[in-house]
Amino acid sequence: MQNLSFIQRAGGGKESVVLVSDAILFLFIANIIGSIPASVAFLMGAGSGADIQNMDAINPEAMGLHPALGLALLLLPFALSIVGIWIGIRFLHRRPFSSLITAKSKIDWARFFFSFLVWFGLMTGFEIIAWLVSPENYTFTFDAAKFFPTLIVVLLFIPLQTSMEELLFRGYLLQGFGLWLKRPWATILITSVAFGLMHIANPEIAEFGYGILSYYIGFGLMMAVMTVMDRGLELALGVHAANNIFGASVVTFSGSALQTPTLFTIAEYKVGLMTLVWFISSAIFLVIMTRKYHWEDWNRLWEKEEIYNWSSMDGSISEIGNSTDPEDRIS
Repeated sequence: MQNLSFIQRAGGGKESVVLVSDAILFLFIANIIGSIPASVAFLMGAGSGADIQNMDAINPEAMGLHPALGLALLLLPFALSIVGIWIGIRFLHRRPFSSLITAKSKIDWARFFFSFLVWFGLMTGFEIIAWLVSPENYTFTFDAAKFFPTLIVVLLFIPLQTSMEELLFRGYLLQGFGLWLKRPWATILITSVAFGLMHIANPEIAEFGYGILSYYIGFGLMMAVMTVMDRGLELALGVHAANNIFGASVVTFSGSALQTPTLFTIAEYKVGLMTLVWFISSAIFLVIMTRKYHWEDWNRLWEKEEIYNWSSMDGSISEIGNSTDPEDRIS
């Protein structure tokens, strides 16, 4: 018997349709509570005499707020949503919160930082190439008074925003559908499409059309495949944080979901070219991760999962999984 997979790791808690609906409710309530400060700020801006029809909730400066404060308000719901997810896992499903993040003995933060640095490096490298090819497409828009306060908020809140999305889609939903369907490939597809559709209201869709959803779905596919192959969310958490921090601090464009003061602004965002670059970056990244973490059994994406309720069994998870790797021993 193999070590517990990421999906099997969810088998130690209580599962039912009612519990899932209640957990989603906690997440929804936490999100609503977190949205109250931004809503109040929006209403105060409208009450100050601003034209509410021309106010943009995605652009804090259009609401009369400093971009750092506005970004913090916009991202606060994600931070509180993590609390909602934690409540659902610990008190409804009654399993460790770490089981939502990894099937290994403990969360491997080295994986998080390694994937963060590799992905950030790939984005930087390809952006430099794009600048060398079309320097006229880039404008240096650095404004210290706006940039540095916003950068602090970006570094503090963006990882919370991306972590919430990973915990929900590549954690809770991937494990949940996996326990039900027992087919990793099926739950990877479902959660990736759901992740793409979650972004359907983003301003990028209005500006560039529905074709850009392929990027979001592709991003979700890569994150989900990594999670299944690596038996944990650490790599996906690192990539997602690096991706959004880069977009919120280094390079932006007019149709971006978050309008933040960055170092550079692109005049024309070429969707086709950027999507191609993203897929090339993803391929390079997956090759690096495969070699570093020795992903050899790719059949785990296709093979049917055997689900164990390990919490009701005698012994540790490592004994159930018959593991010989000290890293996987859980007492």
